[in-house]
Amino acid sequence: MEQPFRDGRLMLGTFYPKHYVVAVLPTDEQAQQAVSALTTAGCGEQPRHWRSEEILESTRAVVEHLNPLERLGSVLAQQEREYIEEYLEHARRGEPSVTVYTPTAADVERARGILAQHGGYLMRHYGDRVVTDLDGV
Repeated sequence: MEQPFRDGRLMLGTFYPKHYVVAVLPTDEQAQQAVSALTTAGCGEQPRHWRSEEILESTRAVVEHLNPLERLGSVLAQQEREYIEEYLEHARRGEPSVTVYTPTAADVERARGILAQHGGYLMRHYGDRVVTDLDGV
C-alpha cells in the first residue's frame, strides 16, 4: 500500500495528513485535470489523484492495523472522524479525491483556488493541530 504523506497520515488513530489540502472532486477526469494544474502551477508538492476504490481500500487497510491506543484515540478525535466519514461517503458514490502537500500559506491558497476551479469541494487544510475548511473562503 502506498504511503504518500510526508508527516504520516494518522493523528490519534484517525486520518490526519498534516500540511495537506484534501478535496473531493466530482469525476476522475476533473481530479486528473486538477492534479495536472497543481503540478503546472508549482503549487505545493505531491499532488495526487485518489480514485474512490483506492480511498476505500486504503481506509480499510489502515483500520485493520490500528493498535489499541490508536483505536482509543480515533474514538476521541470526533471532528476528524466526521471528516473521514464525509470523504468515505463520497468515495462510496464513486467520487475521487485529490491531496496536495502545502507547506506554506501561499501553497494552501493556490491549491484551494485551483481545486475550486476544477470543481473541488469539501476542501480542507490539515495544519499542525487545526483543520481549516477551505470551501467558501
